[in-house]
Amino acid sequence: MTHPARPAFPALLLLLALALTALPGCRTPVSTEEREAALKKWERELARFAAADASSPPAPGGTLFVGSSSFRLWKNVAEAFPERRVINRGFGGSQMHELLQLVDLLVWPHEPAEILVY
Repeated sequence: MTHPARPAFPALLLLLALALTALPGCRTPVSTEEREAALKKWERELARFAAADASSPPAPGGTLFVGSSSFRLWKNVAEAFPERRVINRGFGGSQMHELLQLVDLLVWPHEPAEILVY
């Protein structure tokens, strides 16, 4: 008897969400200099996100797409996942260490149920 294939996407999202929630407790704290550099480098992107959040705050429990410009350039991501409340926070040519330096601005305020990092 064969079983139908189940999409791996929900499991992948859960795994990434669990991994990201563990990061603050298991890594070296970001230095003030690193944080200031990231804030300066991504100032325009962060201001754009703040303006979007102020005009239309995302409801808690959404699916957060965060990380590289691949997400930023994905204009119809919400249409691709109509069953989810998509929050797109892709920025520039960001790298993981920059996301970690800005996690308190990009991730935690949205209280996501799922987090997809790229």
